[in-house]
Amino acid sequence: AAAGEWPHYTWLQLASRDLLMRSKADFIEGIVHQDILWTLQLALSSRRMGFFAAPFYGYRINPGSTLQNGSASAINHRTQSYLIVMQNLVATAKSQTTDAALRHALLLHANRECRHFLGLIRKRVHDPMARRDFAQDFFRFGLSRAMFQGAGNLHEFWRALRCWFVLRKYAASIGPTARPIRHP
Repeated sequence: AAAGEWPHYTWLQLASRDLLMRSKADFIEGIVHQDILWTLQLALSSRRMGFFAAPFYGYRINPGSTLQNGSASAINHRTQSYLIVMQNLVATAKSQTTDAALRHALLLHANRECRHFLGLIRKRVHDPMARRDFAQDFFRFGLSRAMFQGAGNLHEFWRALRCWFVLRKYAASIGPTARPIRHP
């Protein structure tokens, strides 16, 4: 948290059973990175939170992990999941009408998740039609505006601007299309 990043990883959470039951936090089936939204639900329903200053965990690499799968369908699934995660972060931010600091923190988190989304689109999504579709979804969901609203410093503004330009190029690359919103 001191680094300005929300520690959303499920395996970093210690929560009482009472909080888990009260929050009704649930994973969204079929998406990758569902821990981001689960942790958000948990945090919004908690009365207080604390953070340990020193890391108290270790990493283990699982070669069979979804994140290690380099197939086009797995990459597309991850990219689509980031769209859903960013949509939910922005929707939750917009619902925070009385807490401006929380609203901004959620928009900042969406801005930072966009970094991963953009990286996947630029470096791992090789199908031009899929790139176009993801970029068009990004704009159709109103995420470009949220990226700028979440920018709290020059670096984050630059990320939003770069994201806007790159995705605008991909969105217009093959021409307009009218297709339904894809959800897993």
